[in-house]
Amino acid sequence: MNKYLIVIGAQSGKLELVPRKFKKELLSYAHSAPEIYDGIISVVRVKNVDAINFKKSKDTIAKDTIEHLEYQSDTVIEVPGYDVNVSNFRRDAEYDIVGISTAASVLCTAMSMYSQGLKINVLSKYVYDRKGEKFHQAALDIMREYMPGCVK
Repeated sequence: MNKYLIVIGAQSGKLELVPRKFKKELLSYAHSAPEIYDGIISVVRVKNVDAINFKKSKDTIAKDTIEHLEYQSDTVIEVPGYDVNVSNFRRDAEYDIVGISTAASVLCTAMSMYSQGLKINVLSKYVYDRKGEKFHQAALDIMREYMPGCVK
């Protein structure tokens, strides 16, 4: 079975708003992903100005300029809202989800993919909510309740 990493909201504008420790962990994990996954997919909301720049970047790289950590996506999916059109996803594959923000983009993407029958895992160590731990934990609890076994 093929396995893919989905990175949500890792464009520069969002990365600047998260704690340095989380940013480093997320980018380090995404950077090492080619050794673990068959591909990396970045999900970017197109209403965000940074998302437009991220999409236009030929290499689709998110960076932490101080630590010089980066990752490169194989595919960038533009999402006009929160619901992801999964018609281009492989049904015979497994998807690990990481990124920012647990209670918004991550939750909606995960539930959208799960409800359409895709095999997903939300890697709780590599998701973060900028509104704080309360929102982060509430979103993880919702996913645990409605998508049993998907939060790792």
